Amino acid sequence: MWVERAVGGAVKGVYANRQPGYAEEELPDNNPEVVAFIATRGAIPGPAVELTSRQFWTQLAIAGHISENEAINAMGADIPNVIKQYINTLPAGERFIARMFFEAATFQRHKRVATDMQACFTLTPAAVDTFFQNAAVL
Repeated sequence: MWVERAVGGAVKGVYANRQPGYAEEELPDNNPEVVAFIATRGAIPGPAVELTSRQFWTQLAIAGHISENEAINAMGADIPNVIKQYINTLPAGERFIARMFFEAATFQRHKRVATDMQACFTLTPAAVDTFFQNAAVL
């Protein structure tokens, strides 16, 4: 686990992945400070990594959600049809925002694009976490 510490040194955040700039200390899962924090706070947030568009579209192809050609075309802002179809199911007032998230230069786990991706491809939150973790190393 990667921990974030308060000014006095107490653990104030626990994350599955390193969070550059604020959670850069790694402790074992069974570390007493980690165990105590989780016991009082609950679930650990998912990864807050930021992916480039290349990483995002490549991982979607590797995972089999889109074709390699669709991933290449998405780099030129041609969103794959399966995602366009999903966006068209959203209420009219949400379609533009969803489309803009999929046309972004970067993709963040804690932003709307992850929620839309989860719904579009019927993924669990854990599967989305794994997706972002795998894409981050591409």
